[in-house]
Amino acid sequence: MNTRQQFRASAGVQGQIDGTFRYKAGLALANLQNFHLFGNQASDSTRFELLYDTDTRVLEYFGEVSFEFEDWYKVSGSAKYFHYTLTDFVAAFGRPDVEVRIQNEFKPADKWLIQANVLYLGGITGFNAQAPLLNFDAPVIGIAPEVLPAVIDVQLHADYRISPRVSAFVTGNNLLNRSNARFLNYPARGIQGIAGVTIQF
Repeated sequence: MNTRQQFRASAGVQGQIDGTFRYKAGLALANLQNFHLFGNQASDSTRFELLYDTDTRVLEYFGEVSFEFEDWYKVSGSAKYFHYTLTDFVAAFGRPDVEVRIQNEFKPADKWLIQANVLYLGGITGFNAQAPLLNFDAPVIGIAPEVLPAVIDVQLHADYRISPRVSAFVTGNNLLNRSNARFLNYPARGIQGIAGVTIQF
């Protein structure tokens, strides 16, 4: 099954000040069929299966601001809040209620690009099929939900252009060394890093 969007309506405001500061805020309402969620399997809680809610309404509040200083610095921030009205499940398993992003981009020199970003995800509920039912007589599936700790991921990326076709980069993720669990029973590793060279042909 695929998630099908029956309708989506949105309203809001947006604008800019002096061409350097931009803002946007509003809300959106969507009606979805076969809205897919993420659940742990009953036989093996480290494996996942897709769950489908037959009729779902998602109310989203969103806001975004950005600022650009000359040609060498940009910063933007966005926040979203989701309210799910479900038919078959007690929670929108595997999906966040709150999503916040902060992105910074620096160009200290002609050949350098540095990015520093923060991602926050809150209100994620895990589906544990091995837990007892909350209410056997409930009209919705009542597997005991488990609210996961907030995900906070601090990321840093630096790129140096050696030539028009060759550049070197280094990337670091989860720099706070948190045990972020985007999904139930799947904690992230600690600090992660990668370095390499990109070549364009």
